[in-house]
Amino acid sequence: MQTSSRESIEFYVRRGFWGEESLESLFRRTVAIHPGRLALVDPPDRESFSDLPPRQLTYSDLFSAVRDVSARLLAAGLKKDQVVVTQLPNTVETVVLYLAVARIGALLCPMSVDQSTASLAEVSLQLEPVMYVGCRYRHRDLLKQARTWLPESCQFASFSPSAVGDILNLSLESPATPEEIRHLGTIMDSMPVSPNEVFTLTWKRHTDRHPAIPRTHNQWFALASFVYEGAGLRNGDSLLCSFSLSEVSGIGAFLYNWLMAGARLVLNQTGEPEVLKKQLEQNRITCAGVPPAQLVAVQELLDSMGKPCSLRTVISGFSSMDTGIAQKIASSGKVAVLNCYSTSEGASLMATPADRCDQWEEHLFPRFDEQVDGWNSRMSRMVRTRLVAGDAQEITEPGTPGELFVKGPSLFDRYYPSEPEGESEEPCYKDGYQGTGDLFVIDEQNPRFYRFVGRVEEPS
Repeated sequence: MQTSSRESIEFYVRRGFWGEESLESLFRRTVAIHPGRLALVDPPDRESFSDLPPRQLTYSDLFSAVRDVSARLLAAGLKKDQVVVTQLPNTVETVVLYLAVARIGALLCPMSVDQSTASLAEVSLQLEPVMYVGCRYRHRDLLKQARTWLPESCQFASFSPSAVGDILNLSLESPATPEEIRHLGTIMDSMPVSPNEVFTLTWKRHTDRHPAIPRTHNQWFALASFVYEGAGLRNGDSLLCSFSLSEVSGIGAFLYNWLMAGARLVLNQTGEPEVLKKQLEQNRITCAGVPPAQLVAVQELLDSMGKPCSLRTVISGFSSMDTGIAQKIASSGKVAVLNCYSTSEGASLMATPADRCDQWEEHLFPRFDEQVDGWNSRMSRMVRTRLVAGDAQEITEPGTPGELFVKGPSLFDRYYPSEPEGESEEPCYKDGYQGTGDLFVIDEQNPRFYRFVGRVEEPS
């Protein structure tokens, strides 16, 4: 499914912001270059929330797993552009499934393992999924619960080797048959996936209309490239992802960047401080993505270490961040803390090292508009911003709050499903700028930057 217009594709390709690579082609290239390199590592406490033990895969192992899972999904009847709802924790199988769905060209709708049943029922009504992939999480049988809100026509699947009955067994211990693999090759040759096709349907909460946001591979690549540059990622890095892979933060900051760096991706689900510290030390993590609440554990580890560590960058934010703790991390371990702002729609801001200055502080985000020049980052060449007051007037003076509007190649095109014919599908203010629903002010001390102040109040 393609949502971007031919004009926008040509514009962003001409500017060098979009390319010709999908997640599948990136994956194949990375495997070819680093087949024996360790690719994926499960949380060490996996057995505390899952019925499967922790495992790890090399890139060659991962390629075989993705091949087998995608072949079995096709054999079960999954087709391009059909919706697959997933409700899985941060484990090796989750990444395998994402890569398999991307290979087929189906539409991935990842949901949190803690999502309410009411929200899941709305997903079913709006998106009409043909497949649901779930698991046992802690003491909950998500597959059993899903039967209460999914249509009877939906196919159920699980990575558990004990899956029986009408549940499709995707266990990594059960390889696909030669016939299934040959069928996969035939389908891939006849229906290649374009980078301008939709990969994910990110669920839009707190709204009665247009719950899902389609994002193409090129839109994800654009967002990932901002983080790649800001975090200073390098070939062979060891990455720790404590962001949920069901959220924009997990996919945008890690899924694509992990492959672009040929990195080791170490997964964390529970956020337990001792587990987090153990992973940082034992896996020689160079870049860690942690929610703001977990920054304290990172700081404590750095304070307790009597020797320099491998950690170079901590990615956090995506919600309110304690900048005091961020500053302590930066000073105690000479670690760069990247405070990110993003939305489900693909709006993103962060002050990369190239765009920081003497007056910059962790809570400030760059102001990319025509009145401010001198920026040097990749993001500054690709993103434009505006602050707009309630009367639709643009704000250009410090201290006055307004809604942040953003334009750039990481933003989605329209909601899914589409609006009825005759109604506007453009989520724009004007000139292609999209509203974020978040209030910022131009900082009084440093007007080159914005400061987040809260959410726009919803009309009663």
